[in-house]
Amino acid sequence: MKTNFPQRFKKQQWLLRIVVVCGIFVALFFFSKFFGDGVSRVVSPLYSVRVWFTHSQSVIPTFFRSRVELSREIDELRSKLAETTDYTERLSVFQAENALLRGLQIDIHSDRIIADVILRPSETPYDTILVHAGATEGVKEGSLAYAGIAVVGVVGRVFEKSALVVLFSTAGVVSPTYVYGPNVFAQAEGMGGGVLRVSVPQGIKLSVGDSIVVPAKGSGVYGAIEYIESDESKPEQYAYVTQRPSVHELRFISIDKEPLPDISYDDARASIARASNTPLTHLAEEITASSSVSTTTIQSATSE
Repeated sequence: MKTNFPQRFKKQQWLLRIVVVCGIFVALFFFSKFFGDGVSRVVSPLYSVRVWFTHSQSVIPTFFRSRVELSREIDELRSKLAETTDYTERLSVFQAENALLRGLQIDIHSDRIIADVILRPSETPYDTILVHAGATEGVKEGSLAYAGIAVVGVVGRVFEKSALVVLFSTAGVVSPTYVYGPNVFAQAEGMGGGVLRVSVPQGIKLSVGDSIVVPAKGSGVYGAIEYIESDESKPEQYAYVTQRPSVHELRFISIDKEPLPDISYDDARASIARASNTPLTHLAEEITASSSVSTTTIQSATSE
């Protein structure tokens, strides 16, 4: 019977491989010393070069070693610098926020709520801002909002976790003011763009730099007069105030926990009637203990 050629060829290949492997083992057994000497002669120069490069004090290996060490040190310093820069930037942010918060807490203790501004124009209607504090934090409609000692607006709408603050510079918003210098009460009207216009009768001397404040106990400052428009042919003169800081600079604000109380006309007449029979000292204490001007005008303007 004839044997298939591919099968015979495969058997021959296997036999050849076995013979070669056996031959290698036999050669290694009898000539291991010669192989070891040959390998040693090949590896020894390489090892010598490595030792020379690693430990020699010669110029060339020292130069290359210093370059490697210098590169490693540069990488480490860069890593430390990146960490330090990141830490410094975060520290600067914390210090800036801390300074802003300290500014909000000037002359106040627990009678205001701190809120961060989350939306401003043009993300909101102009001369309004949205703050991250609402009914949950105790914010109420009609409460005044401050940036430091500067009063910036009044809370117009309150939501669960946020509130909309209408700035006094909003066009059409009328608010009561008191002008230091001539020491007179006046009305301020928002002109938009962070500007207030204060109307004062002719004949009252106004000066650039006169302070405009909220005429109520413990309230803040609108700003200082920056420009005066006066025409003797008209019954009124106008002082213009730019609210500071700008709406785009506001990061945090503080909000009164309670709105200013309203004073009705009847209450005012009753106070005047009592004045004739009240000692001046007691009258001064009564005036100091209550707000001197109603906020009804502000609230009615913001609700429109």
